[in-house]
Amino acid sequence: MKVVLNDRLKVITPIFLIIISILLTANTNNNPVPFMERIFKPINIGLGTFHYSGLLIIVLIYNCIRVLGKNLKGRFSFFTKYPFIITILILLLASNLIPNVTKMVKSFSGGLNSIYCNREAKALRLDSKDEDTVKITSIMELKNYSHEERNFYLKIYIPEKYKNKLSEKEFYALSNDGSKHRIFTLKGKEKRPITAIFIGKPSKDKLGETGHWGSFTKYFEFELINENETIKFFEKPMLIK
Repeated sequence: MKVVLNDRLKVITPIFLIIISILLTANTNNNPVPFMERIFKPINIGLGTFHYSGLLIIVLIYNCIRVLGKNLKGRFSFFTKYPFIITILILLLASNLIPNVTKMVKSFSGGLNSIYCNREAKALRLDSKDEDTVKITSIMELKNYSHEERNFYLKIYIPEKYKNKLSEKEFYALSNDGSKHRIFTLKGKEKRPITAIFIGKPSKDKLGETGHWGSFTKYFEFELINENETIKFFEKPMLIK
């Protein structure tokens, strides 16, 4: 049975699909992997990884623009003449708007979900102080988008590429005397850098080695924890391996 769409549906349907496509390019501040890539996971090919989800988005929007131009019957002729350029413009506009939408969602969220991490102001440094000690320093810029004060503990995860250097894989930020977990506080609408220092031990392979070594990365995962909930901030897997 052939389904015949009326003129209005022929216009509404591609617009709806374009909106869905734009939403699928978005991510959450807690997880930078786009929704589309979570559905259509990358394929490992030999020594590389093929991320095809972005290509699917481009193809979908491109074809919707062409169909939309055809169904508008010449009223927007540039849709049929320049569908690829319009597709790129839509994606550029979406990439600028989505971060603001993410922050707006945070402002309506409750609990620790209202805390936003500026991923461009985040760093983890490892320094071997001596043959038995590794100093780990984490820095992150957090903003509390709610009007209420948020208190939390901080837990960091060592990226996989450094796990052969340390005996522990995760660390809690401790108080100055090291006797208990340190409590961090963000007041309502407050934004500030959070710095924490952890002391680890070298792995068995590295234990007793002399000589200083150090490593630096912007890509690491961490958790904010209180008595009610645990919120984890992930990284793209390929960046922490």
